[in-house]
Amino acid sequence: MPLDVNQSIPITSSTTPTKTKITHSLYEVVLLVIAIILFYIYVLAPKSRSLNEQKNQLAQLQNQQRQWEDSLKSLQKLALDLANGKTKIVNLDEALPLSDKSIDLNLLMRSLANDSGVTVGDITISGPGDAVVSGDKELLANPYGVKRTLQRLTASVFVIGTYQQLQTFLQKLENYGRVMDVTTVDISSAKDNLLSIKLGINSYYFAQGQNNQ
Repeated sequence: MPLDVNQSIPITSSTTPTKTKITHSLYEVVLLVIAIILFYIYVLAPKSRSLNEQKNQLAQLQNQQRQWEDSLKSLQKLALDLANGKTKIVNLDEALPLSDKSIDLNLLMRSLANDSGVTVGDITISGPGDAVVSGDKELLANPYGVKRTLQRLTASVFVIGTYQQLQTFLQKLENYGRVMDVTTVDISSAKDNLLSIKLGINSYYFAQGQNNQ
């Protein structure tokens, strides 16, 4: 059969289906992007904010814990300082009492003499006298807060014993915590090969009133 060059040949176009596929793909990409954005906004972002808030709360709690630990250390140090301070206060109160009671000094001399083995012949103490504080409400309420000055008690102590006993007595007197000055020393012989010693002693304390030095 002879070929007719003028006869038209039908051509089927595939452009339309391809464009449709591309359009569908773009829609899918857009929907996927929108889904990702919505997932981030409504799921990830709230969780991220919650996580950040929890981290901030944890940091605040850790900071508060450190503050508590520092406060605890400060309290422990303060308790230790107070415990050490009590010892210092006791030692200071022993060295310079707040009372001018002569009976306390008398008992101290007799106690040291008894521990040394010497015999007490006589003890005399002179000073302002025992202060009456029962009516002084300010002094009773705050014994460390009132203004005080250094006061003095004068004592004369006469004891008898062996040389070793007298030496021990003087050493105990020297090493005792209360502030005392030995102003005079008079040693003489006594019966039964013993020695006697008479001491002049100044003892000090803090009390209200003018300095009597």
